[in-house]
Amino acid sequence: MNDTTPALNLDGKVVPLISNRVADVLELTYTPTNLITANEIHSATLTYKDTGGKSITNQWTFLNLKATWLPGNYVDVWLPTNALVGETFDQYAQDTIFTNTPPGTNWYVWNYDAPSGSKTNDITNPDSDAYLNFVVVAPDTFASIESDSAQIAPFEALNGQLLAQGGQVVTPIASGNIFIAESDNRAGSSPGQVQFAVSRSFNLSSVTKPVLAFASIYKQNQDNFGSMEYSVDGQQTWLPVIYYLDGGQVGSDPADLVVNFDGTVNVALSLTNSADPPHWTSGGVLHTTYGDGIAAPLTPALAPFFAPRINDDNSEGKRIETVRLPLAAGKSDVRLRLCQLGTCSWYFGVDNIAFYDIPLSGATVPTGVSTGPGTGPGSISAQQSGNNVLLSWTAASNVQLQQNFVLGTTNWVNVAGTLGAGAYTNVIAHTNLFYRLIQH
Repeated sequence: MNDTTPALNLDGKVVPLISNRVADVLELTYTPTNLITANEIHSATLTYKDTGGKSITNQWTFLNLKATWLPGNYVDVWLPTNALVGETFDQYAQDTIFTNTPPGTNWYVWNYDAPSGSKTNDITNPDSDAYLNFVVVAPDTFASIESDSAQIAPFEALNGQLLAQGGQVVTPIASGNIFIAESDNRAGSSPGQVQFAVSRSFNLSSVTKPVLAFASIYKQNQDNFGSMEYSVDGQQTWLPVIYYLDGGQVGSDPADLVVNFDGTVNVALSLTNSADPPHWTSGGVLHTTYGDGIAAPLTPALAPFFAPRINDDNSEGKRIETVRLPLAAGKSDVRLRLCQLGTCSWYFGVDNIAFYDIPLSGATVPTGVSTGPGTGPGSISAQQSGNNVLLSWTAASNVQLQQNFVLGTTNWVNVAGTLGAGAYTNVIAHTNLFYRLIQH
């Protein structure tokens, strides 16, 4: 390669590269200086000439590039004073008791927790009624319960500056009060800890390119799930912001996040696990899966919004998250919905929620809304996991899985429990077994 010829075009613009030659390897580095959120889909073109002068072009698309550049100058703590609108929780007293029914102007919370061990409302005791719901608490108070809650992911940066160096926090991402759900210390089996919260209304009627930023105070366990979603239509429908799930093998316990052969997230199989999540009953319906905790439709369109996290890692889940909310543009009633599902797991909290209006530079932003395959039941995806075969498809209330020992037009049998499900797991047998979808 001719070292002076490489050029990188990202989303239609040529970006600056730093070249570093090491023996027969030329390393090219691009450092963004503008906001890039993890679920933006980018197009890139790299051109260069070889030593003989032949021009070579490589093109690809990708996501999961993150660069956190936000308006403002942050020195002692990340406090988003330059946001258009937001929530720091500092106006609430510690251990504020929010209502369990939807209000017009405030947050509300509800839970399906196992009973606490202490009926007192002691914010310094994680086994008390104070932690049945998402609750407002000072960071230092919560750190006395969960000592790692104030840490920050090692390479987390804001406006080009590292927030933590050498294991020490340089610029905290939480201050004043935080809003958090504690899953630890109560029940290690069903019903576990099932906690929800919906925010007050945020007015984004004048915002054209809405960006949500918030401090995520999250610790992953092999059997818990955290999520944030948003609504723009009075809570009639919900859209994805971010979904946290165990992304790695832990001993004999497999990852909860399931990926397809092409590396994309298999939404149905990731969210229909019923072995790890808590089980709870609401409205006479038994809920047993991570997917039961979200309000957005469970479709493949949610795939770009998954953020795998590492089991039991003390700092990896503490970050400034930035997500573009394209369907919130111009909306006067934007609300957030938080969910924490666990069985004596860890915790999920937020602070310094901030909305900005920041232009997008050429990338494509997914909405999380499924356009659907048109008509018909769609196709089946199959994946082997140990001695099991995992099947998934786009769920619909009138679509069901069928099976047959031979290919043909007769003798197809409905697979029990798959109507409207979107996923099915079966032991691999030493005989042919065929599957198909039927639309009733």
